Amino acid sequence: MEAIRAIAFVVRDRDWGTLYPNIDNEQISQTPTGLRLTYDAAYKMVMAGWM
Repeated sequence: MEAIRAIAFVVRDRDWGTLYPNIDNEQISQTPTGLRLTYDAAYKMVMAGWM
């Protein structure tokens, strides 16, 4: 499990700030030969002067 925790998908804004997702629909399934994790990640970026 520790290897999975080390995987990161980082999303940055135009000033290299890190955006944090809202996670929904998380599903975890395990079989004798594998592990499957799925989820939906939504990012919201608000920039001054942009609509």
